[in-house]
Amino acid sequence: METVFDNESNKLKLEYESLDSKFLPAVNIGKSMKYTYEEMASPLNISTSRRFGPRLHQTDTTTKKSYRICMVSDYFYPSVGGVESHIWALSCGLIEKGHSVVVITHIYEDYFGIKEFENGLRVYYLPLKPFYDNNTLPTIFGALSTIRRVLMKEQIHIVHGHSSFSSLAQEALLAGRLLGLKVVFTEHSLLFFKFGLGNISAIIINKLLEISLAACDQCICVSQAVKENLAQRGNINQSQISVIPNGLDSQRFRPDPSQRNSSKIIVVAISRLVYRKGIDLLAQVIPIVCSEHEEVQFLIGGDGPEMYVLKKMVESHSLQSRVSLLGTINTSDVQSVLVKGDIFLNTSLTEGFCMAVLEAAASGLYVVSTDVGGVSEILPDPLITLVAPTVKAIVSGLRNAIQIQGEELQQSLSEWNSKIHNEYCWKKVVDKTCITYEKILTMPKCGIRESFWSKPVCSDDIVTNTHTFFGIDSSMAAKELVWTHANLATRITSRETLPKTW
Repeated sequence: METVFDNESNKLKLEYESLDSKFLPAVNIGKSMKYTYEEMASPLNISTSRRFGPRLHQTDTTTKKSYRICMVSDYFYPSVGGVESHIWALSCGLIEKGHSVVVITHIYEDYFGIKEFENGLRVYYLPLKPFYDNNTLPTIFGALSTIRRVLMKEQIHIVHGHSSFSSLAQEALLAGRLLGLKVVFTEHSLLFFKFGLGNISAIIINKLLEISLAACDQCICVSQAVKENLAQRGNINQSQISVIPNGLDSQRFRPDPSQRNSSKIIVVAISRLVYRKGIDLLAQVIPIVCSEHEEVQFLIGGDGPEMYVLKKMVESHSLQSRVSLLGTINTSDVQSVLVKGDIFLNTSLTEGFCMAVLEAAASGLYVVSTDVGGVSEILPDPLITLVAPTVKAIVSGLRNAIQIQGEELQQSLSEWNSKIHNEYCWKKVVDKTCITYEKILTMPKCGIRESFWSKPVCSDDIVTNTHTFFGIDSSMAAKELVWTHANLATRITSRETLPKTW
């Protein structure tokens, strides 16, 4: 393949090819198109601005129902994850409602240039290489020129960034504000001191987040827990944050009792095998449960640096016949693994909104999960047992779940299944997001200078407290950074956040 940019002609190569079906099933690529690099910034209702070069003509979008939206994140296909799935499903839903959507992300190994799907979704794989954990280098203004050209070429009305861990998304928020566009940001994850908020890298991330959110018209969080966490980290008022839960693919995740083994009780656990997912807890829980219940078997899907912990546990306790380590599971195969189980186990130490829990419940499994982050907001009590993130509590929760297994429980789960699909359908997510778009489009226009100067300062905010971290008395700053997971959990584990229809 040719490179994205030809240095001699300074042209942007646009190539179209079929994406791997395991990532995007039943999706085809549209016809081939070619634009030069200059054509991307061709004058389309553009006027001159001294401050930021060519500026988009500000059309009156408040009287129109069709918007041009740009989704921006370092996380998109062919990478697989919750953010990637969210952007894909939300973009498809917006296109179905008549809006125009483009996605900006960085290049992947065989994915560069611009690719367009049959439904009209256009993806810009910009020539920016990730340097750590699939993220581009956080330069604030490094990709500004490239992002600006795309926004101008596509005549974007709304810039929608995803994930505070994405450097590209934060740069796009600033670029959108400088162009006078409306800016929305969606946060998908939690970040606690215990899991990295107290180190230098996390402090820098939150300072950059505070700067980029100052230029943001509205924020969206996937749970109440994430909302409170973002308000603290980004130093913003909670009135600027809306809560819109993730959606569920109702066509894929359906119960299939014929796949279950009636003589066994299968416990399924699917996640990335990293410390944050509580793999150390899982490795201690499995031998205890297997010794107490001979009919129990475990199916563990996923891969990561903690895989060796599970392999060591299986070998030391001779559980090869009771524990199956499936490794990496393709997105299209997750449902086929879930329907084989009776109980889904989640041992995460922190979660913003656990999609695995929701998908398991939609597939007819009873859920046992640690009560952390936004997990308590997902399902009602008949479908889930919430426990403390300790070995003793998780084992106790599994014992109770094993004891209540039977036809009565399966009938109850099937009755709740339609409610789950109705409450977490992507149509509702898209409708709520459109309401947010309509809200910000009616707001008065605000420049970048006004955005920063009008931003309130909270003296007790965690980011403000980090100012002294680089000063003389860093020990005092470290003491001020003591905000543990348990302290936040006492404020956000209320079950009042469950859907009122339940």
